[in-house]
Amino acid sequence: MTKPSKLRRPSTWAAIVAGGGLYTRYYLRNVAKAPELSYQRNEYNDEVIRQCPSLRNVYYPTPFITGPHEQTCVSLAAKGFGILPLLNFEREMLLTPDGGSIALDWLPKPGGSNDKLPPNTPIMIVLHGFTGGRGEPCIRLLLKAATDRGWRALLLNSRGCSGAPLTSSQPYCASFTGDMHQVVGELKTRLPHAPLMAVGMSMGAVILTKYVAEADSAQGSGLVAAFSGSNPLDFADSQAKMETNFALACYMSCLSVRMAHYFWMHFDSIIQHPKVNVTRREVLLHCFDNKWMEEKVLVPIYGFRDRQQ
Repeated sequence: MTKPSKLRRPSTWAAIVAGGGLYTRYYLRNVAKAPELSYQRNEYNDEVIRQCPSLRNVYYPTPFITGPHEQTCVSLAAKGFGILPLLNFEREMLLTPDGGSIALDWLPKPGGSNDKLPPNTPIMIVLHGFTGGRGEPCIRLLLKAATDRGWRALLLNSRGCSGAPLTSSQPYCASFTGDMHQVVGELKTRLPHAPLMAVGMSMGAVILTKYVAEADSAQGSGLVAAFSGSNPLDFADSQAKMETNFALACYMSCLSVRMAHYFWMHFDSIIQHPKVNVTRREVLLHCFDNKWMEEKVLVPIYGFRDRQQ
């Protein structure tokens, strides 16, 4: 007489049901939560929160993929297997006064072959993270979410990123907002009746936050809304934590590789800057040392006292 398989045994199913029940209880009590809001109570802020139910509703992350590290790994796997949404980008190159160029990826481009939207369609500007671009999972999903709402989406690529050439000797920097000022000014001129919104992720959030602070203290940002996501706020502190925590150190290694690739690709352009004095051999020896790259390249180009500034 054959023995029943383990899955047919009542005790096995009882254990599965009990385990599922315990995890469901844990998930509902400890994982699924409404966002924690910290803000100044006033009439304007209360109205913003009232108009944004997602800020008040309970967030239910995908079960078994509830932590930030797991979600990052899954999104990278989705990118690797090519299951991210396909987007029909139309690229435009915008020249800057210093001879640089900004790659703008439109969905769809105003007046382009795929454009059927009226001139007053809202535009969502997206700023990507460190050496990122239109291939990043979170960026593609943000852009798709905008187009699904009937908006026009625009990805502002940092100089030399996402396959764009570096046509000047000035690489991108998280403290440099000149390109954002130029892009917003260009959009206000071309499409004066289109409301502008902006979303910045990681390094892009730093640029966006600094831009809004600068612009609002002068002529105004020109934006009707801005969102800063995963903003490191303090780069030095963030880097120090990434160097001492094993899980975060894995991210730091990936960032170092991407930064090394960026500087190696654009070495011939960067070395033309009069304040940069490094050789290919030095870059090769220190290519995975972010601190060295910042001290030797970004600090002199942008006139900082040191990398802490």
